[in-house]
Amino acid sequence: MKHKSTNKPAIPFHPLIDEQPADTLSHIQTMLRFAQESATKATIDTELTPYQIRVYSKLNGLLRMINEAVEYEMERLQDYRS
Repeated sequence: MKHKSTNKPAIPFHPLIDEQPADTLSHIQTMLRFAQESATKATIDTELTPYQIRVYSKLNGLLRMINEAVEYEMERLQDYRS
């Protein structure tokens, strides 16, 4: 029978990873929002081809979808702690 390790994994040196999962998710969400705002701004401030507009639109949709999933997990963690 294997013994389950009780040691916590070491937190890697990474600017988005924090001790608490909720904090890590919050950092990830901040970066996603920055990327989403940058993609949106790029479509407004420049003249783009129809293809580039489609690419930025899809990128924006992907980022929004990922951001919503992170938000859901953050809420679920808060509920779990309660």
